[in-house]
Amino acid sequence: MKKVIFGILFLFTLFLAVQIFDILVSDFDRLTEYGYGYLAGKAVLFILLLSANILVGITIHRDSVSKN
Repeated sequence: MKKVIFGILFLFTLFLAVQIFDILVSDFDRLTEYGYGYLAGKAVLFILLLSANILVGITIHRDSVSKN
């Protein structure tokens, strides 16, 4: 179950990273105040998902090491 959660979190994190990169590369010069807020919200969500992904990954690794 933890591996499934890890995979789903990884996909969402990757999707957000691609969206943020796309905004920074193609639309950064056209951003308004609301656009900056949208980008900041995506960045915060990316950081939260990345930290959750790291925590789940550490737990999976710890569980697999303790079984051996």
